Amino acid sequence: ALSQDGYIPILQLLKEVNQVCQFTQDFQHLSPKNVKMKPKEETLMAGVLAKGCNIGLGKLASISAGIEEHTLHNTVNWFFSLDNIRKANNRIVDAIHNLKLSSAYLKDPEILHSSSDGRKVNVDVDCLHANHSYKYFGKDKGVTIYTFIDEKQSLFHNSVFSASDREAPYVIDGLLQNEVTDLKQVHSTDTHGYTEQIFAVSHFLGIAFAPRLANIGNQQIYSFSARKTFYDKGYRLLPSRPISKNLVLEHWDDILRFVATIKMKHATASQLFKRLSSYSKEHPLYRALKEFGRIIKSQFILTYFDDEDL
Repeated sequence: ALSQDGYIPILQLLKEVNQVCQFTQDFQHLSPKNVKMKPKEETLMAGVLAKGCNIGLGKLASISAGIEEHTLHNTVNWFFSLDNIRKANNRIVDAIHNLKLSSAYLKDPEILHSSSDGRKVNVDVDCLHANHSYKYFGKDKGVTIYTFIDEKQSLFHNSVFSASDREAPYVIDGLLQNEVTDLKQVHSTDTHGYTEQIFAVSHFLGIAFAPRLANIGNQQIYSFSARKTFYDKGYRLLPSRPISKNLVLEHWDDILRFVATIKMKHATASQLFKRLSSYSKEHPLYRALKEFGRIIKSQFILTYFDDEDL
């Protein structure tokens, strides 16, 4: 219930959410054979607050009654693995998706539209991901926090990476974390989250990629025929050049193997894209993915110009 000033204490909110979906059950000890005791619910909540609100374990323990600092540190070290946190978050996302009220936000009952965007955050301590960026941090260092949200108002994934990294390679990583929906997925980003390779991989994963591109009229479109073919027909939107079909066909098996590796989570998309783009000359597979993505991008741009709802 709301207090007189209209606020709900965050601890009360966490406890009520836990009563509904029992997300604390996913915080399992990293070494089950050696675990002596399951932490109290209050200790787990304190860990979530300390980390989630960036308060710090020592400070939170000092301002909390009945929470000992060494117990809190031990709980976070042994129970707060990335896998456990993602399982707990997916449990909450699943609970949100099963609420009738959340479906009221859907524009189309058969389509789940999601989006992702990054924000730059200053980092004042030593951090492997932190980089200098004069544009965003002046002389300081910082990171990018990249967050995913869908129409049902569930935050189903976020990641932290260097502020100097492009956001696009991390889009596929987040989309593969959204495993609790059976609806057709459409995903949007801004221009920083777009590359032609993302169009290609999302197509193979069955996700419609619909980025909001700046200056979309300046984007190049492609076809399977020469530009003159469409010019002679009087088309107003003309392709830049034909698609290199031979390049795609030559590396088709490699493309499928690349996507299967991502889908089966043997490696993350961001890791693979970084490796492919690190070569001094563009890797043949990277070029083939890019070429196939141009087909999907061209279809999207033409649909974007033609479909007012989109």
